[in-house]
Amino acid sequence: MPNLLRKFILITLLTLVSAAVMAETEKWYTVEVISFTRNASDRTSERWSELPSQQGAGSGLSSGLSSLEGIVDVPKEQWQLGPHAYSVNRAPEMSVASHQAWRQKGLPRGQAPWIPLNSRSNSLNGKIKISLSRYLHADVDINLENPDRYSSSDFMAASEVKFKTSKKISRDKLFYIDHPLAGVIILIERYQP
Repeated sequence: MPNLLRKFILITLLTLVSAAVMAETEKWYTVEVISFTRNASDRTSERWSELPSQQGAGSGLSSGLSSLEGIVDVPKEQWQLGPHAYSVNRAPEMSVASHQAWRQKGLPRGQAPWIPLNSRSNSLNGKIKISLSRYLHADVDINLENPDRYSSSDFMAASEVKFKTSKKISRDKLFYIDHPLAGVIILIERYQP
């Protein structure tokens, strides 16, 4: 009987040690994102070409992030970008389209999930993917419907403007992805489960 007990204790200890090692090697991140629309002013000199968007951007995705595999919602009281969202909304030429936060594992680009930008506005549909290779990367794919309400003389009249980009992101720093008609503010921090 003591032999059986020793084997059980040894197996239990090995299981606990391997679980701890696995948890240490998995990198988790807290991601907070604000997307917004912006009125184009006549002073805007940037010109952006339309890019083809991936099929189904922002459509057919669940509104609850926790329903996505490997994604954990962050309670609103833990969000950090509230003052930034407030400032964006107070600017007369800007409007927050979405503000959300979640936790996820650092996965390679091919395995990382697309997260819908749960826009409060019908004009902005999009998604974002946070992936980890040697560095953190953010892939953003946004469709802006009916942009002529934002149009200035610098933009052609169009029923939809699309922009897609991929950027290397630094952890623990506020990152901004810019477009003359919309934008995304991203904060990614390391999280220890």
